[in-house]
Amino acid sequence: MRVSGLLEAAVYGADITALERFYVDVFGLEPVARTEGRTVVLRAGRSAVILFMRRTMPSAHAGCPCG
Repeated sequence: MRVSGLLEAAVYGADITALERFYVDVFGLEPVARTEGRTVVLRAGRSAVILFMRRTMPSAHAGCPCG
């Protein structure tokens, strides 16, 4: 089986503004939605990249490599 595409990908970080600037400036992604200080959704062709503030993650994710 070969992967033919992705619906979405999630990226976690401590500075949502810097994350957004990086993905917009470097990859040319288009911001399409945001929850101020928590998430930003970027259009990547027919897919989406969702940026999350690390500090907004529930403590249940404490052992996750993303947090």
